[in-house]
Amino acid sequence: MERADSDPRAFQALLARLESHPDPGIRQQAAWYLLRRVHEDRNRQALRAAAAEDEDVEVRWIARYALRLAQNESSADA
Repeated sequence: MERADSDPRAFQALLARLESHPDPGIRQQAAWYLLRRVHEDRNRQALRAAAAEDEDVEVRWIARYALRLAQNESSADA
């Protein structure tokens, strides 16, 4: 996963896994990883979609958690 931080193709692959992989465990792992990059627009969009639409409750929970952390951090910075 560390390679995803420096390789844009790996980051895109993680986004694709979150958005469309059939295995909820894979989508959960992608969401946990993307939590670290929640301040990037494309990542936040994918997490919002997962929070609202994913069929797996844990994927939705992880995505909502990530978005809430980002919101709390941005309000603390203000």
